[in-house]
Amino acid sequence: MGWPTSSQQAFIKAPNAESSDGFGTSVSVSGDDFLVSAWRESSNQTTITNGTTASADNSASNAGAAYIFTK
Repeated sequence: MGWPTSSQQAFIKAPNAESSDGFGTSVSVSGDDFLVSAWRESSNQTTITNGTTASADNSASNAGAAYIFTK
């Protein structure tokens, strides 16, 4: 017996995603909130940024990041 047919309900992505960041390596869910790790994220960004204004400065080598989303 296979999985039931389903459809994509949402799409999440880090605002400054790069292929080596490891986004989604770990995910934690609590109620309507979920946290997604990017264990190799190297951005020097220290504030929340959405859209295309995320920092492209990767001077914090493999510092890591956690992204919190709400349903």
